[in-house]
Amino acid sequence: MLDVPGFLTIWVSISSASVIVVLSNAPAEVCAFWRTFLTSMIFAPITLARRKIAFKLHHALSGVFLGLHFVFWMQSLFLLPVYQSTLIVVTYPVFNVLLDYLFFDEKPGLRKMLGFSTALILLWLFLQVNNLMFNYGVLLAFAAALFAAGYFEIGRYARSRLGESTLSYATPTYLTASAVALTYSILNGSDIFSYTLETYTAFILMAIIPMIGGHTLMNYYMKKYPASTVTSIALGEPFGAGLLGMLLLSQPLAPLSLFIGFLIISSIFLIIY
Repeated sequence: MLDVPGFLTIWVSISSASVIVVLSNAPAEVCAFWRTFLTSMIFAPITLARRKIAFKLHHALSGVFLGLHFVFWMQSLFLLPVYQSTLIVVTYPVFNVLLDYLFFDEKPGLRKMLGFSTALILLWLFLQVNNLMFNYGVLLAFAAALFAAGYFEIGRYARSRLGESTLSYATPTYLTASAVALTYSILNGSDIFSYTLETYTAFILMAIIPMIGGHTLMNYYMKKYPASTVTSIALGEPFGAGLLGMLLLSQPLAPLSLFIGFLIISSIFLIIY
């Protein structure tokens, strides 16, 4: 199973993204650009020193998937309530179950499927989703989930089949994703540079916490574990974000929601065992 410290680090890291975005006071697509660009710049000197940096087709494809995941998800946030968009986007581990079976012949066990089913039901209860209409925002969020699943599945292939190190895979992938986010920002007329020191600090935190502590650590575990097992941690992201919002942004969270959230985390442990 994934070690508990790794699980907790990933969960807290990816859950912090939405809180840091709120604190940055910058457009979402600009946050996506700086998040991926700064991370790739942090990794580039290490990767170059090891002479293991190279752009390959799967890096480009994975980077496009990651960039589109961020862009489509952030677009959906302007068209849907945040809780609805989040519910749809974090279903990507379910698609990874199918992709793991199709490309790696990894069949999920009964306990794993029980964990997924329980987590999804509890997530629905936690977010109190109702009257969900199929509109453009829903399609964008659904597409973002598919792109995330594809991005992580390629990471699984690069790490387990091609034997790439975490940084030799992540560096060109994140750089490609930043190019996608930059292109969208330019087309959308978003300002990339004119921000305060506090906002740039938030950009740096996004690169260090959700991108390195979250995505990169997930890619690290892809070498030994199925993508669906690693990405299942994302099912706890809405609860983690809500918990951090309560602690850092004074956003209230009902006791029942707290209880359901803890049950979601418990169900994820069924999956990662």
